[in-house]
Amino acid sequence: MGTKSNPSLYEINFTEHLSNSVVQDGRVIKIVPQSSMTGKRKEERATKINILKHHTLEGVITLNKNTFYSVGTNPCIAVFTAGVPHHIDKKVKFINFEDDGFEVQKHRGLVETIKAKDKRQHLLDVWFNRIESPTKFCVSTTVEASDEWLHSFYYFNDEIPKQ
Repeated sequence: MGTKSNPSLYEINFTEHLSNSVVQDGRVIKIVPQSSMTGKRKEERATKINILKHHTLEGVITLNKNTFYSVGTNPCIAVFTAGVPHHIDKKVKFINFEDDGFEVQKHRGLVETIKAKDKRQHLLDVWFNRIESPTKFCVSTTVEASDEWLHSFYYFNDEIPKQ
């Protein structure tokens, strides 16, 4: 865990190091804590700026909070293209996959339900642009290093409340 006195240990720094280690046009897919995508600290924001100078952010998928059941971290998957600078007009996908078809069951932990396969296929169909999806599931937008790279940052709930 990174600290002000040792910022090199911030998770986002490992994301940059990994991306720098991959050949140009290679895909970097990394499961990270959601907190590493927020860039709250000055050092983390500087790293995010550097990442976008050298690599393209393709998307971030917010995962089920229980993906690593009993660990207490909220995970997400960040996808980059290494060695290709991020274009300012590039649309990035931010997907909310918290409802992934898995549930916690007593004495068993995280268990796949009958809905999981269809939900996984829906995720892939949206990711590969085979289908459109409401913004509740996927927001495609441009990004800046100062943004939080999470679905919750870009999503605006425009649904009319039901009584």
